Amino acid sequence: MSAEIPWCPGKVLGGVDEQVFLAAFDEPLQPLVPGLHSPRDLDNHMTTIRSTLGNPEVDWERRVALLKALRAVVRAGGALYDEFFAALRLLEVPFQACVRDLRSQVVREACISIAYTCRELGRRVDHFCEILLPSLIQLIGSSAKIVSSSGITCIHFVLQYVHSPRLIPLITRNLTSKNREIRRYCCEFLHQLLLIWPAGSLEKHIATIQDAIKKGKKGT
Repeated sequence: MSAEIPWCPGKVLGGVDEQVFLAAFDEPLQPLVPGLHSPRDLDNHMTTIRSTLGNPEVDWERRVALLKALRAVVRAGGALYDEFFAALRLLEVPFQACVRDLRSQVVREACISIAYTCRELGRRVDHFCEILLPSLIQLIGSSAKIVSSSGITCIHFVLQYVHSPRLIPLITRNLTSKNREIRRYCCEFLHQLLLIWPAGSLEKHIATIQDAIKKGKKGT
C-alpha cells in the first residue's frame, strides 16, 4: 500500500489504482510540449488542448495525447504564468466531456490528468475540481472496472490535495444516491476528508456531514 495515499483502494481485476496513476505521472511528456517559454507559448498549447478535447469528432487517440499534454504543460511550469488558471477554466467543459466519454481509455487518461493537476497545484485548482467532481462521482456506478476505478482513484487524489469546502456538498448529496456503490464510496470519501483535512476547511459543513453520514448508513 502506498505511503503517499494509504487509503487508496487496491487494484481490482480490470481496474486501475494509485500505482497506475503514479506511474503515469512519471511518463516522459516533453515531446508533447517541446517549448514553454512565454505566455504566448502557454496560450498556444492550452488553445490546442481545448479545441481538441472539445471536439468529439477528433480521433480518441489524439484526445488521449492532448490529455497528457495538460500534464506536460503543468510539468513545464505553466502554472507560473498568470494566464494559466484562466485557460484552465476554459478546459472545464472539455474535460467534463472526456470524463463522460464512451472510450474507457479517454476516461482513464482524463482522470489521471485531473489527479496529476491536483497533486501539483493543490487548492489553486479548486474550481476545476468543483466542476468535475459530479461527473467523476457518476463514474463509480459504471460496470466497466477501468472506468469506475479510474473515477474512484481520481477522487481520492482530489480530496488528498484540494481541501476546498465547496467539494463537501457534492459528496454528501450522493450519500442518498440510488446506486449502492456511489453511496458506499461517498462514505469512504467523507471518512478520508475528515481524517486529513484541516478543521478550517470542515467547520462550516460539520452538521451537513454528520447528517449525511447518518442517511448514508441507513441506505447502505
